[in-house]
Amino acid sequence: MIWWAGGGNFTHHQDTNRLIKAWQKPEMIVVSECYWTAAAKHADIVLPITTSFERNDLTMTGDYSNQHIVPMKQAVAPQFEAP
Repeated sequence: MIWWAGGGNFTHHQDTNRLIKAWQKPEMIVVSECYWTAAAKHADIVLPITTSFERNDLTMTGDYSNQHIVPMKQAVAPQFEAP
């Protein structure tokens, strides 16, 4: 089983055909995504998640020597089936 939660594995992998073959080996692939990405298209189960506009959250900004934590306030209610 693979549970994929973030990152563009299909857009960043150099050999996409090899990755597609590898993703056919596990019994089940679960992907948490807010968009219909290539990983979501190749998954058995897609769990919808919220975007950063649909939740209260924290993010970081700055560079390695000057980092800051910034609060992000929810702008819109979660869409469709996202929690």
